[in-house]
Amino acid sequence: MQTTEERLKYYGLEDDRIKILKFLNRKQYISLLQNSNVLISCARSEGWNLPLIESLACGTPSIYTKCSGQLEFTKNKGLGVRVIGEEPATNNENLTYEHNIPGNFYTPDLDDLVEKIKDSYNNYNVWKQWHLHHSKEIREEYSWKKQAQKAYERLQVIKFTPKIKKPKLEINFVDGPYACLRDAKQDYLVDFINQSTGKSEYSVNLKNNHWGKSYHKYFINWDIQIKDKFNEIISSYKYNASGKRVFISLGSKSLGDTLAWFPYVLEFKKKHNCFITVSTFWNDFFLKKYPELDFVEPGSTVPNLYAMYEVGWFYGDDGDNLDGFKQSKDPKAYPLQQTATNILGLEYKEIIPKINYKIKKRPIKEKYVCISPHASAGAKYWQHPTGWQDIINDLNNKGYKVVQISKEKHNDNFENTKLPKGKPFKNIIDKTGNIPLEDTINLLHHSELYIGVSSGLAWLSWALKKPVVMISGFSADWTEFTSNVKRIINKNVCNSCFNNFKLDAGDWDWCPVHKNTSRQFECTKKIVPKNVIKAISQTLSNIY
Repeated sequence: MQTTEERLKYYGLEDDRIKILKFLNRKQYISLLQNSNVLISCARSEGWNLPLIESLACGTPSIYTKCSGQLEFTKNKGLGVRVIGEEPATNNENLTYEHNIPGNFYTPDLDDLVEKIKDSYNNYNVWKQWHLHHSKEIREEYSWKKQAQKAYERLQVIKFTPKIKKPKLEINFVDGPYACLRDAKQDYLVDFINQSTGKSEYSVNLKNNHWGKSYHKYFINWDIQIKDKFNEIISSYKYNASGKRVFISLGSKSLGDTLAWFPYVLEFKKKHNCFITVSTFWNDFFLKKYPELDFVEPGSTVPNLYAMYEVGWFYGDDGDNLDGFKQSKDPKAYPLQQTATNILGLEYKEIIPKINYKIKKRPIKEKYVCISPHASAGAKYWQHPTGWQDIINDLNNKGYKVVQISKEKHNDNFENTKLPKGKPFKNIIDKTGNIPLEDTINLLHHSELYIGVSSGLAWLSWALKKPVVMISGFSADWTEFTSNVKRIINKNVCNSCFNNFKLDAGDWDWCPVHKNTSRQFECTKKIVPKNVIKAISQTLSNIY
């Protein structure tokens, strides 16, 4: 095809409303740009896009694809259409080139293009004023005079600057990336680049023997660059932990958090081929199962580190807003295990931790099931008035003993722990209170299954590879583990507050939407015993 008319006809786009203007002289062309309402350019690749920068210089609302060389001058300007991927440049069946084209074309989001066109039309006056405001910057920064001056200055430096020894950087990634400039005869810009996004997260001008450090404490695949005054890269250092020592600490004392996060310490070691020192509040669980790791107690000082990371949930000084320098994403919006992968820069997949424990003699001759109604917040409790006793009775009728396990004693004043009716359960075997954890583990090991709420004991049972029935409206059904578990939740009522609000651990009656109303804790009050009993029966039938 040789003409625009041929192309429009080929694609079925002939329309009397389309006007084709050919071979305009410069004056006509600029006048057309100045008087148009909008320029639409949705190319799949561009070297520079001269019509686009000329349109922006005229203050004309301009739509373009967020790709290629034009990104240099379109930053925070124009109406950019997002890119959703790439495709081989030879994918177009209508190409008639003699040889294959190397490389890829970008794929613009055509739905987003439609939205940008609508926006430019519906909010034309706003966008016109906005483009006029930014047109001055384009005209000044990209004038021929400005470019010639830049070229002249660079040539002068090349001509008169003697070659000097390149400066060096001393680097580590302990509690954030650190760079100290050495052997520098002049000042340099040190730029901390996120290789995954290409974005500069932090930059600082340094003199010889001066240092800079970013606040980012979670894993970023860094490229730390030394740049001269012309923004040219003199040298760079890319993150490489291979053969080096990395310290990872799990900051939570919670058993559930620790079991959820620990497997990803080993995954980090595998990915980076590094030596790992790790600290947890439950080291004895893992020492013998993870000989590849070096364990220290929390608070220990570890020398000769290349990098250090802490896994946890972190809030700022106000206690309400997340600390965005310690985690890149809101942990409430992801599975609990993904807290670790988000901070350590790993691909998320559910992993069951390996724990060390000694198998002892079977403590109860008959078949039995372990239950625990207790948890660390009132919102986690199953608040149905007869729920627990109903499932205990059903299990007894099926021939199973029921063993209650928890650090809270069976005969405690349950009004203070918010169990319905304030009465202890009947027809159970009491293994609660100050019982050694190894004995509780042995009880779980020999049990048929565990029934409980969102708690550390549920995570412990899962780590022991015991089937779990979890009763929880407090958290979304993807929050905890999803394998080897039957999850009971009523999605027809208010639920998953844990994933939408910051838990106030100091308020036992925390219910962020319905506190002090008849709907308080409806997320668990409305979980009926028959649904739990059905899940228990299905789980037991799968065992046998």
